[in-house]
Amino acid sequence: MLLSKFVEEVKLYKILIMKGKFALYYDFIEEENLIVIKFFRSTKQKPLE
Repeated sequence: MLLSKFVEEVKLYKILIMKGKFALYYDFIEEENLIVIKFFRSTKQKPLE
């Protein structure tokens, strides 16, 4: 099961949450074992891609 996908246009990972109502865009810094949330958007807003 694929939870998130990499969006090449914005160079971030995207995951849909809360039954697809919101999109969370994040980056993963592997060296520091850190997740950085960049955008939290409603799916009704204009998409970043």
